[in-house]
Amino acid sequence: MKWTAVPPVSAKESFPGVRVAMVAAAIEAGTSPAKQWVLELDADGFCTVLWDRGNNVLYCSGSAEPSHTLSEGLDCLMRDVIRPQCLDLDQPYFSTKCLSHKLEDMWEYSVQPWLTGRYPKVFYERPWTQALPQREPIKRLGFSVLPIDRDFLNRGSLENIESVVVEVKGMWPSLETFCQHGFGVAIAYKDEVLAWCTAEYVSDDRCGVGIETVESYRNQGLATWLTHEFLLEAQKRRINVGWECWQGNSASVRVAEKWRFALLEESTMLVGKFS
Repeated sequence: MKWTAVPPVSAKESFPGVRVAMVAAAIEAGTSPAKQWVLELDADGFCTVLWDRGNNVLYCSGSAEPSHTLSEGLDCLMRDVIRPQCLDLDQPYFSTKCLSHKLEDMWEYSVQPWLTGRYPKVFYERPWTQALPQREPIKRLGFSVLPIDRDFLNRGSLENIESVVVEVKGMWPSLETFCQHGFGVAIAYKDEVLAWCTAEYVSDDRCGVGIETVESYRNQGLATWLTHEFLLEAQKRRINVGWECWQGNSASVRVAEKWRFALLEESTMLVGKFS
């Protein structure tokens, strides 16, 4: 019994679902960090585990039937391989979903020692061909919109710029890869970055969204304004935009609905913390 690390380039064949298809396309394009393992079980099929390292999400799938051998294998992979690597990266929090119905119970058992709950998640998408609503987002005097590019990321004098850099580094294989293939926008006032929105999971025709507002500037319409600017940039690039959030994140849901994202997928994710 041996798990084999494989290049996670064929993930879309093994991992169905709208959100996972976006992730798999980005992995194949080389714009999103990931690892994948496969356990071959001879005539009993195979099991595969994909680790989306950007958002620390684990996906289990495969054709294998539940068995004692597979259960032991999944326990070993989680305990001896994935858990130590997550802790080394200082990423103890994770979420996970099994995409094979017959393996759900076995997969949940393998992650049970670290589970803290289960929460519903929603995934929206907005095609670049869809016209933006006529209403203008809130804007404020003295605030500016800046493209997040190489020059922006190198402006060390900007307050909160390090938080933007950390987010990009977490979601992309490198800053250089982001500068070559990614894009984003930020709202600034004087020498302070107040909010930012970066493309993640970028492939030829689709991307996801990472959006953040400095705590002291939340609930002032900046996320609405920022999303509008981000969508304009996505339209220029002819890229469909995916938007995912926890169902309980009412602020994020409101922004997605305001800009007429279509709800495509609802799912329940297991959430945990390695210790």
